[in-house]
Amino acid sequence: MKGKFNFLIIAIIMFIMICSKGIYAKGLNEKLPIIRIDLNNDDNIDYYLQAYSNTKDTKVILKSKKVKEYKYMKESTYNFELVKNKKSNGLIKVTLHRIDENCVFFIDYFPKEKNAKINLEIVSKDMTKNFKIKKAYKEGLNLKYKESKLSSEKIKNTSLFIKGEKSRKYIRLGKAYYYKPLGYSVFDKKEIDNILSIKRRKEDTFFQYEMPVKKGYGIRYEGILSIKPLINWENNLAYNTLKVMDLNDKKLFWEDGIYYPNMYNYLPRSEESFFKTPSALQIRASYWALNEGELFKSQGISMMYSYASSFNNKNYIPTKPLSQWLYNDFQIGHNFYDTRFNTDTVISLMYYYQKYPDKLVLEKIDNYFEFYLKYLKKYKFKVDDSLYFIPDYMDFSKEKVSNHCSLNHLISEMIALYKYYEITEDENILKTAHFLRDTIINSYDKWIKPDGDLWYAVTNEGKFIKKDYPLVTYNDLKYANSFLKSVDGFVAKEFKLLLNSKRNWAIKKGYIDRVK
Repeated sequence: MKGKFNFLIIAIIMFIMICSKGIYAKGLNEKLPIIRIDLNNDDNIDYYLQAYSNTKDTKVILKSKKVKEYKYMKESTYNFELVKNKKSNGLIKVTLHRIDENCVFFIDYFPKEKNAKINLEIVSKDMTKNFKIKKAYKEGLNLKYKESKLSSEKIKNTSLFIKGEKSRKYIRLGKAYYYKPLGYSVFDKKEIDNILSIKRRKEDTFFQYEMPVKKGYGIRYEGILSIKPLINWENNLAYNTLKVMDLNDKKLFWEDGIYYPNMYNYLPRSEESFFKTPSALQIRASYWALNEGELFKSQGISMMYSYASSFNNKNYIPTKPLSQWLYNDFQIGHNFYDTRFNTDTVISLMYYYQKYPDKLVLEKIDNYFEFYLKYLKKYKFKVDDSLYFIPDYMDFSKEKVSNHCSLNHLISEMIALYKYYEITEDENILKTAHFLRDTIINSYDKWIKPDGDLWYAVTNEGKFIKKDYPLVTYNDLKYANSFLKSVDGFVAKEFKLLLNSKRNWAIKKGYIDRVK
């Protein structure tokens, strides 16, 4: 880059040299420090990152850097400050998750002044003009991808997959967005117009982000740099998994986990807000497609470690926003325990642990089940003198517990225990799983409503209440039956009756086809 900028200053950058030997790309400004990424340790740099600003008298100061080694991932985190005339003009955080021959990156830029614009470039070495682009788009509510030609330098702000024809370069660029933290893991999200341009200089291709400034908001985007195919587009499982995970704008992938659209009764909130979900279902989704591209392995391992790091000192992952429903009915406040969200995550972690065994992850799993067994013993409630159920929610800061147990929560907890027994062969765990199984068997007829649908929950007074989700419990019952068959060698008729009743109701209402 021949830059004619006055006082051209680096804006994000750090001295990372991942297995490099001080090599500089032709066309880059050699006076600027750059991130160099050598993904296969062959002393040839595969990708560069560099950033710059037109603003006069702006300096970038490295405030801190941290490198953490995991068994299957190296995490590098760098915090920078933009300083203009000795005053802070913005903060930048860059996090890299190095996983085999892949680098997952997260860029978080929070400017403090209107004139704190920067450009950030991702440079692909030796990526010629012959490459293919797939763009994300929505068809109704469904996420899809289509091949697109590069008709101009400016690219629509959406999730992109870029494949080098001959250079063995494979890139995923996530959709950029504005965000404003609202507290308790929640942030307000705003759309950004097209900020990405693709430029070519000699043998290099530059993916240039022009980082605009919106008062009170930062900018986030993430992506993956690889030298292996990210996804097998010809495989239906891979493509369908990509669509179901929907990490374009419906759900947001970040260094500490997945962010979901905020629940309608969660606080704080805004017109379009997101919160970090304790439920790591995306980990499990990626597990089924591990053999169909580096994308699933990279995102899955990244999430495995981010969620393993999310357990609090009581050994559960809290839901940080306040649920108005839980607060009004049970005085349950922020950072509450949700049995379903946590079992979703611990089941997902167990699948990944079996593929990528790490003592750190197993320790988190062990600690969770130790916590859960104590929770079950202390807070279970009795119905009809013989049935015991486990409350769905708990606020440990106030010792406040919900007065009900949902069927979908109960099934998920049973599955988690059976999965844990598969790993540990602990007979006490198997006994507890059977205890939950028998609770469902002995109460099955009480769950079925006159119209064939199922009740959502049972209270500590023995009342079966509320309208169930259309398909959540149906899918849980299908999933549970596979576990019961593997453990017991058969599926109890009561589970079959529950599943058939829910299935017939769902068919009648048009939620599923009869063939399912």
